[in-house]
Amino acid sequence: GEASLNGEVRGVSFIESRIKEIQKLGIKKVFIPLNNHQSVKDIFPQMEIVPITNIKELFRYINSL
Repeated sequence: GEASLNGEVRGVSFIESRIKEIQKLGIKKVFIPLNNHQSVKDIFPQMEIVPITNIKELFRYINSL
Protein backbone atom coordinates (compact mmCIF):
# COMPACT_ATOMS: atom_id res chain seq x y z
CA GLY A 1 0.00 0.00 0.00
CA GLU A 2 0.83 3.62 0.09
CA ALA A 3 1.07 5.53 3.37
CA SER A 4 -0.08 9.13 3.60
CA LEU A 5 1.49 11.71 5.89
CA ASN A 6 -1.23 11.15 8.50
CA GLY A 7 -0.61 7.38 8.55
CA GLU A 8 -3.56 6.30 6.40
CA VAL A 9 -2.79 3.29 4.20
CA ARG A 10 -4.19 3.81 0.72
CA GLY A 11 -5.09 1.20 -1.84
CA VAL A 12 -2.80 0.50 -4.77
CA SER A 13 -3.29 -0.80 -8.28
CA PHE A 14 -2.24 -4.27 -9.45
CA ILE A 15 -2.38 -5.69 -5.91
CA GLU A 16 -2.86 -9.24 -7.24
CA SER A 17 0.42 -9.23 -9.15
CA ARG A 18 2.23 -7.69 -6.19
CA ILE A 19 0.99 -10.43 -3.89
CA LYS A 20 1.98 -13.11 -6.44
CA GLU A 21 5.55 -11.78 -6.39
CA ILE A 22 5.57 -11.77 -2.59
CA GLN A 23 4.29 -15.35 -2.62
CA LYS A 24 7.15 -16.42 -4.90
CA LEU A 25 9.56 -15.23 -2.21
CA GLY A 26 7.99 -17.64 0.27
CA ILE A 27 6.32 -15.00 2.42
CA LYS A 28 3.17 -16.35 4.09
CA LYS A 29 1.68 -13.20 5.62
CA VAL A 30 1.05 -9.86 3.96
CA PHE A 31 -0.47 -6.61 5.19
CA ILE A 32 -2.49 -4.79 2.55
CA PRO A 33 -4.73 -1.73 2.43
CA LEU A 34 -8.31 -2.47 3.44
CA ASN A 35 -9.44 -0.95 0.13
CA ASN A 36 -7.65 -3.76 -1.74
CA HIS A 37 -8.74 -6.62 0.53
CA GLN A 38 -12.06 -7.38 -1.14
CA SER A 39 -10.41 -8.03 -4.52
CA VAL A 40 -7.83 -10.55 -3.22
CA LYS A 41 -9.26 -12.22 -0.11
CA ASP A 42 -10.34 -15.40 -1.95
CA ILE A 43 -7.55 -15.54 -4.55
CA PHE A 44 -4.71 -16.46 -2.16
CA PRO A 45 -6.09 -19.00 0.36
CA GLN A 46 -2.61 -20.24 1.32
CA MET A 47 -1.52 -16.78 2.48
CA GLU A 48 -2.58 -14.84 5.53
CA ILE A 49 -3.76 -11.49 4.22
CA VAL A 50 -4.26 -8.86 6.91
CA PRO A 51 -6.14 -5.71 5.88
CA ILE A 52 -5.12 -2.46 7.56
CA THR A 53 -6.36 1.11 7.31
CA ASN A 54 -3.47 2.93 8.99
CA ILE A 55 0.13 2.45 10.10
CA LYS A 56 -0.89 2.36 13.78
CA GLU A 57 -2.72 -0.93 13.14
CA LEU A 58 0.46 -2.40 11.69
CA PHE A 59 2.54 -1.29 14.68
CA ARG A 60 -0.07 -2.66 17.12
CA TYR A 61 0.11 -6.02 15.38
CA ILE A 62 3.93 -6.07 15.42
CA ASN A 63 4.03 -5.09 19.09
CA SER A 64 1.64 -7.90 20.00
CA LEU A 65 4.05 -10.60 18.76
